[in-house]
Amino acid sequence: MPPERTSTPGAQKTGSASAQPQDRSFDRHLATNPQLAALTRLELGVMRMQEAFGSWMVEVHKQAKGPQLSYQDISLLHAVRLRGGTPTLGEMLTFQHRQDLSSLQYGFKKLEALGLLKKIKTPSKREIAHQITEKGFAITDRYAELRQQTLVELLRDMTSAEEAMHSASAVLERMIGLYDQATQTLLNDYMLNRNSFRTPVA
Repeated sequence: MPPERTSTPGAQKTGSASAQPQDRSFDRHLATNPQLAALTRLELGVMRMQEAFGSWMVEVHKQAKGPQLSYQDISLLHAVRLRGGTPTLGEMLTFQHRQDLSSLQYGFKKLEALGLLKKIKTPSKREIAHQITEKGFAITDRYAELRQQTLVELLRDMTSAEEAMHSASAVLERMIGLYDQATQTLLNDYMLNRNSFRTPVA
């Protein structure tokens, strides 16, 4: 009869008891394959670009002697001028791809109070349009000059900068559509299939 085996101190245990804590010092949860890694790199680039662009807009606006404004308010001021004419609130929501109606309304009121925009009556009593004022034109003109003197000059050092920007813009515009579609897919599933995409977190 073979001798009975006994466990020895330090022997490795098997099964669930042997599971070691997961090392999360370097987590690739958003980049588990090459395609996801490329997407994550793009998303990180967009986030960093947004921060850099916001800081840039605020500083240029300040140097252009504009009143203290947030990045979103400065963006709205330039968007009204870029849009041309007398854009309504609904048109600016679409043009800037925004959903924060109350924030946009507040931005219009702030720019109007500072004399950078003015209200324009429309045939519809339910809508109000806005137009940039002479003061708004002067500040955005100075902004454009500083942009030309600094950022645009730096772009001259980039090889095929214009082509690269067109390509990047095309990718970003396509990604905007994909994120919108993915968001709608999640919302539809939440409403129609009782939230099947979400699994409880233990």
